[in-house]
Amino acid sequence: MLKCFEIQPDCGAVGPVLRWPAGTLQEAGCGLQPDGYPIRHGRGDPSFSVKALKRYQLVDYVSGACLMMRRTDFLEIGGFDPIYSPAYYEDTDLCMRLRGMGKAICLTSRAECYHIENATSHGVESAEWATRQSEKNRLIFMGKWDKILK
Repeated sequence: MLKCFEIQPDCGAVGPVLRWPAGTLQEAGCGLQPDGYPIRHGRGDPSFSVKALKRYQLVDYVSGACLMMRRTDFLEIGGFDPIYSPAYYEDTDLCMRLRGMGKAICLTSRAECYHIENATSHGVESAEWATRQSEKNRLIFMGKWDKILK
């Protein structure tokens, strides 16, 4: 992931391919639909080939589950916006703000992270809570980014 900053000088953030604990593909970077819902590249698609991706692939955002960025950029944009606390869309908003600075968001297809999706929220409440929180924060996100996404 660190090499991406050397190869892609305008890189603002980089993330790895995310896999479920069993090794199946969770996502290879994300796109955004005009309504703010994510497009998790490769998710649920057995024909999707991570090997076919470029080593450093441009994406709309990478998951905060494993995200690397320069400390100076993080401080300059004010870090994660607390309006999204405790979870969901804080990483998406962070990447959008980096993109607004002219920075690229990259997936590095040669790095992998095993991720238990929603593990934190499941421990706090339930899947219903995670869904409600995600939708609440999607609406906040759209209030901020609607014009750009459309």
